[in-house]
Amino acid sequence: MTVFLVDDDELILFVMRSMLDGEGYAIREFASPVKALRALDESPGLIVSDVSMPGLDGFELAARVAERLGPSPPRTLLVSGDAHVRRLQETPTSQVVGLIRKPFSSEKFRQVARLMASSRDRCPGTLRAVNFGQKCRPDAEPSDYADRLCPCRTPQYATCPVYDDHVGLPLRRWISC
Repeated sequence: MTVFLVDDDELILFVMRSMLDGEGYAIREFASPVKALRALDESPGLIVSDVSMPGLDGFELAARVAERLGPSPPRTLLVSGDAHVRRLQETPTSQVVGLIRKPFSSEKFRQVARLMASSRDRCPGTLRAVNFGQKCRPDAEPSDYADRLCPCRTPQYATCPVYDDHVGLPLRRWISC
């Protein structure tokens, strides 16, 4: 899976890349969201972007990616020192899967990347429901998927009628807690 790292701070790019080294991802770094948008032909599986950047912010980047790539865009994970609760609630899970608050541990960052890689192509056919429970579980693993399968009626997860309830929102709560 190709991972795009987008941040206007070169030190943060270096740190995020270091956290993912050895995980088997093809990593591309971009110092601006505009440069990342120009490289979308490379079909990233995950975009990790800072929220606060000059020009486009991370939410706007995710929206532009979705506009350009249609109903099943790559997952976008945001990183920020602020929670951005309202904007996160207003943004579809098909655009922004979650937000990790800085500073974050390398283990949490790798767990989220692994989960994104393993859940990227849940549609068509069936979706595994995420079962992280009601409380925040920072130690939850991708293996915490529930055993039940949910019917999926479309080939793109972004337009799947059960995606948000069974996967998108529980995943966002786990990532963003």
